[in-house]
Amino acid sequence: MVIHTDIIVTQSGLWVKEEYPSLGSNPDGLVTCKHCVESLGLIKVKSPFKFGDMTSSEAAKDPSFCCELIGAIIPELFS
Repeated sequence: MVIHTDIIVTQSGLWVKEEYPSLGSNPDGLVTCKHCVESLGLIKVKSPFKFGDMTSSEAAKDPSFCCELIGAIIPELFS
């Protein structure tokens, strides 16, 4: 597994394809890596109410949270 360390997350909103204007997607962010050629991904953040007052890094320390903390921190996406 490759762990990317130079990730850029840009906030996003509703995306609608011109050919199918009744269909849309609303990713929370677009993900790119400065070191990867043609890298583009999407991120959709789902946060259970239990973790609403925590940062991603704090919530990842709870064993019942859906994500695992790898390395020192999880970048806070939109702080």
